[in-house]
Amino acid sequence: MTGWSWPVKASLHRRISLRNHAHAHTNDGGGVHGPNPASRRTLIVLTLVLAPLALATVVGMVLLWHGQADQSAPGTANPGTARVITHPEATVLTTRPYECPASNQRPGPNSPPRMVTCAIVDVLLETGQDQGEQASIDVPAESYRVGMQAGDRIKVTRVFTHQAGPPDYAFYDYARQTPIGVLAIAFAVVVVAVARFRGLAALVGLGLAFLVLMKFMLPALLAGESPLLVGLVGSSAIMFVVLYLAHGFSVRTTTALVGTLFGLLATAGPAPGRCARCT
Repeated sequence: MTGWSWPVKASLHRRISLRNHAHAHTNDGGGVHGPNPASRRTLIVLTLVLAPLALATVVGMVLLWHGQADQSAPGTANPGTARVITHPEATVLTTRPYECPASNQRPGPNSPPRMVTCAIVDVLLETGQDQGEQASIDVPAESYRVGMQAGDRIKVTRVFTHQAGPPDYAFYDYARQTPIGVLAIAFAVVVVAVARFRGLAALVGLGLAFLVLMKFMLPALLAGESPLLVGLVGSSAIMFVVLYLAHGFSVRTTTALVGTLFGLLATAGPAPGRCARCT
């Protein structure tokens, strides 16, 4: 045993010396943990490629921006006869059920139509220009059979045509802000609890993407802008925000963003030629 002790000690001493030597090189900036010139050059090249795309996205949003969707019905050249459609909330006061034929039936030549229960509903308008007034709406069977009763909160469609008398009202949907809000809060809590700061950043990106959809893309489409350009600019803006918020600023994220943007450009490039007959 004594004869083997010296080689073992020498081997251990040599390993410790090599480890200290490598650690010294690492601290000098030339080791594994030092700055990587190749990665730095890659990031610079990707930034130079990405900067014109970001500038084009900003310019595209400025040129296509319409701010708020026009609620006038399309195809009305005369402003005096344009229809304005809104969706105020209302509270159900009374319901008056009645029998009506089913809307999705196909009766035979000798078979009587299948009857279902519809309702005339009196509502109190809670929001909008006619707030505080009452109106009567016709509720179809598929919406009434859910269990509509006095006190329920619903949304109605208000159609007002200039120079055509009082507005018309129709059932639009049940007011679902409260349950949807509760589900959204629960979803956000779970995401933040699991992913912490990264999850919070992803939620912020999701909210900004929703703003791009509602404040830029939908108004631009309703205003008659090119769907191809609106989709290309809007999706590019969403990706710039979502990818960096969800994954952070890195070479990998920038590479993924550049590849996705060029994929969009490659897809959208031949689209005008293919869809020339669609317009």
